[in-house]
Amino acid sequence: MFPLSSSVPVEEKVVRTAINECLPGGKTYQYFALNPWEASMRQEFAVFVQAQTASEAVAIDDGVKLLRLLNARYTARYPVVALPVVYENAVSVLHEHGWWNRQIPDLLQANDDEVQQVLNVLTSILSRVAQHHVPQPYSLLTKWLHFCFPDTFVIFDSQAANSIQTCSDFMHGHLGPQSSIRRQFRRVSIYEKGGKGYMGLLTIGASLI
Repeated sequence: MFPLSSSVPVEEKVVRTAINECLPGGKTYQYFALNPWEASMRQEFAVFVQAQTASEAVAIDDGVKLLRLLNARYTARYPVVALPVVYENAVSVLHEHGWWNRQIPDLLQANDDEVQQVLNVLTSILSRVAQHHVPQPYSLLTKWLHFCFPDTFVIFDSQAANSIQTCSDFMHGHLGPQSSIRRQFRRVSIYEKGGKGYMGLLTIGASLI
């Protein structure tokens, strides 16, 4: 376990705390011990993505079944009857952007243009789904995209939005509440249903460096 002395910079404390929580007895360790379903689901998604990359036919029912399982496991409460619309449009947009068959940006190493590409994929899918007059699957979609591309997409939900605002308030407290940085990381900004507020989740790390 990493020691957390008062002389350690706050950024290093955050990293050390995260590592400690992954060790036996830590909260992250306990989470995965109590929720073994996540590991098996990630394996299922890896097989799904491999099939898409190899241009193998994936039955729509099989793809929707995986999305339905994700919806249930995360208690996203998205209407089950609308899941085929979300799935088909998500797969279609990813094909159009060529994301199944090219090098996908690693978010931690991505430049500004690549981060914008990540945002564009999300907003394009949400826009396409909205044309079918079904509820916006903002949170569920980020979960699905994360499981497809775990190094590229982060998960949006209320807990993430609250954490981002708290982190920003702490790190950007010297800035006025109406500054562009503070506004970007407000809960209400990240919650924007069209997905534009997702940029706050994509860029929070870079803003703290």
